[in-house]
Amino acid sequence: AAAMGLALGAAGGSVAVQDGDDDDGGIGGVGRGSSTSSKRGWCCRVLPEEKVALLSDRGGGADGEGGAAGGAADAEQEANGRCCDCIVQFSAETFYCQEGEEAAVLGVVRLGSAAETARVSYTTVDASAKAGLRYIAQEGELVFGRGETSSKIKVGLIDDDSYDATLEFEVHLRNPRGAQLGRYLKACQVIMIDDDAFPTNTYRKDMGCPEDIGRVFAPFLMMEYLRMNLKNPLVRRGTALTLVLLQIKNLYFVLLLYLQLYLVDEVLNKSGEAQYKSRQAIAVGLGYILPFAVCHIIDYTLPFLDVRGKSRLTLQANLLRKFLNLHPNARASLSTGELIMCMTRDVPNLVDNGLMKVLDIMALTCKVVFAFAFILAHNKYAALPLCVFPIIMFAFMTTFMSRISAASPSRAQNALVHMVERIAENRRLVEDFRLATGMVTAIEWKIEMVNKKMGDMARLMTHAHYLVPWLTTLLVGGYIAVGSQQVEEFGGRVTAGTFLATLRAFQQVGKELQTIFVQLVCIQKTFGALRKLCMYLNLPTDLVLRKTANETRLTQGHERRVKMRSTALPRKSLFAIDALDIEMCNLTFQYDQFSRPALQCLSQRFEQGRVYAITGGPRSGKSTFLKLLGGVLLPSPGQGTVCIPPNVRILHLSHGVEAIEESILENIIFDQTLEKAGGISRIFRICERCGCSQAMVNQLRAAAAAAEGPKVKRIRQSVRDRIEEDAFWFVRLSDSDKARLNLVRALVLNPDCIIMHMPFSVFTDEEAFELIQVLRMHVDEHGLDLEPANEALKRPRTVFFSSAAMDPCRAAHAVFKMSSETGMSLISREFDDRQCQP
Repeated sequence: AAAMGLALGAAGGSVAVQDGDDDDGGIGGVGRGSSTSSKRGWCCRVLPEEKVALLSDRGGGADGEGGAAGGAADAEQEANGRCCDCIVQFSAETFYCQEGEEAAVLGVVRLGSAAETARVSYTTVDASAKAGLRYIAQEGELVFGRGETSSKIKVGLIDDDSYDATLEFEVHLRNPRGAQLGRYLKACQVIMIDDDAFPTNTYRKDMGCPEDIGRVFAPFLMMEYLRMNLKNPLVRRGTALTLVLLQIKNLYFVLLLYLQLYLVDEVLNKSGEAQYKSRQAIAVGLGYILPFAVCHIIDYTLPFLDVRGKSRLTLQANLLRKFLNLHPNARASLSTGELIMCMTRDVPNLVDNGLMKVLDIMALTCKVVFAFAFILAHNKYAALPLCVFPIIMFAFMTTFMSRISAASPSRAQNALVHMVERIAENRRLVEDFRLATGMVTAIEWKIEMVNKKMGDMARLMTHAHYLVPWLTTLLVGGYIAVGSQQVEEFGGRVTAGTFLATLRAFQQVGKELQTIFVQLVCIQKTFGALRKLCMYLNLPTDLVLRKTANETRLTQGHERRVKMRSTALPRKSLFAIDALDIEMCNLTFQYDQFSRPALQCLSQRFEQGRVYAITGGPRSGKSTFLKLLGGVLLPSPGQGTVCIPPNVRILHLSHGVEAIEESILENIIFDQTLEKAGGISRIFRICERCGCSQAMVNQLRAAAAAAEGPKVKRIRQSVRDRIEEDAFWFVRLSDSDKARLNLVRALVLNPDCIIMHMPFSVFTDEEAFELIQVLRMHVDEHGLDLEPANEALKRPRTVFFSSAAMDPCRAAHAVFKMSSETGMSLISREFDDRQCQP
């Protein structure tokens, strides 16, 4: 095929080089063999004139060589055993959209030859965003006519005023005809940026800072939180059913009042046949018993409605999604301890003592109304003292609110948790410098502050619990002393049954008013948690900046591809996208206005398919450079650009190695399936190449053996089921094994570009050199230990890593030195054609 390409070039024909994996096909000059692999495949074909200029107009050559080129492509496809004449995929793996936009627009490109018609189906897939609530579900078919190389999918968005943190859904391509799907970009993620305020937009302008949030009248803020819950269809449905069921229980209370009245006045006080009286008594008894069984069933049914669970889930999921997308400055203001306390204490407190107490108060209020109506119907003068209750309760609540806020232990608890968190994180520092005594003393003082606040709150709540019982006791005692004079036995007009039923009604009303009052106090105690959630859930994110950066990256990538197609490809590049460099153009970065720039006017370009070592002294900008390259940091507007081809999938690895509370296999493949990761045998081969210890391999083998399902799916076991087996596997690993684990993760995931911060700092120079050789193998093979496949389906792999030691870096293709004075300079290279140029 290469020889036929040379012949075509000599004859004056233009050869289209088909891309295979992650971008649209490029137009090069004469086909050449790969400098890294003699098995690299080629597919050459003259392309017709295109309607969308993603491929240059190279159709037909002067001497009509299209048929010969097509024959060469067919011969190469037959040799490779797989046709790669046309590939369809998304133009990027992630797209952003913002609430208020009409639709999310997703680019789809056809790679390689555009000579024939190609079709592909697509469908939307729910993730955290649900179809019908946040976007319009779609299924359809894209048709690429002859010469067409790009198309768009528009997914309609649903704009509402309901708060949600960042949501995502996916779009999948499937069922290609006349084409095949790209290996990785056959699916994309769409990130939706919500523009609503928590809890609603009513006080949107006051959600900017804690001072403004504190000025909002807390009961009104609670009402907005309740409105937010009712916008959730699941919570709304559960709330309506809960209220209906609670009203049925209230009817049982009314029934008991009338049963008591009937029992005293009709069954016990009137004469009649004994047999008839007996049947009346039995009927009254059944009237007590049977409805009670219904109440039992209702109470058993209420937890299945799970109103509190759905509300907690909404808040806790939104809180975590917000935290993961916070702007770096905002994230610095929220500690891990505060996040944990907010999710585990404040959210349950707000739902259980806020939302659910409001539902209880609504049901109890109806019960009090029923009792009041009964008293009015049978002894209306006895209802007058009940009117005093609400007045006294309101006056007490008004003076009680500020005292509850001052006595709340939440702030002291947060301070205690924050200190415990810091001590746990710096345990080695505390032990090495013998700071345990001082730390324990400080913790004891924090605990005393928490206990003092909790004692103050307990005393206040004691007064709150006794307010209504005192009022009820006074009312019942006064009614017994005065109201008994109105009974018929004392010459009055009130029957004994009515008197006793009224007395029971007083007691029940007092009991329910006490419950209502205590629940109102509990609601008051949630105001602090609600304000805290308002502050956290309205913190700014960096998603709008990332949306802009992503759009810029797509635009720049398209422009650079068009420019590259107009020139001859470098000798080593298979396709145009392989020749697109990773570039930094006049980049300046400053963390804040008070610090000196970490990078200043940095311009450098890096050829794909290489291993790059970044060295330099402390504070020379190595970490900042890699974070900008990995998208962890974003350049400020007007401070230069980072140009990375949009098809390149980037994996950024921090210096510290962390693990989730799952098995070691889960910590390697994460959310992938074993099949997608290349199988367990590939993982073992990569572990062997990276020099993992036998204990680590044995742990991995045990985890693999526990995989469920005939198709060996990824392990999904709860931490509780295997806490004794796996809880400590990570802490038992040595520092070098943890570093090797991080490297294994990256190689198994097989991204296009790996960016690593000081990955070899725990190794000797010889070990580091060997691991860099493994990275070179990953780059040379375009993915380590993958199953044999058409080489045209593989894109270049690129690696960047920082290192303090210079000696192991000799295994890299190029070594750059960072300096705060001179910037970035190339000090060593091993290139066979192009050079990295500043």
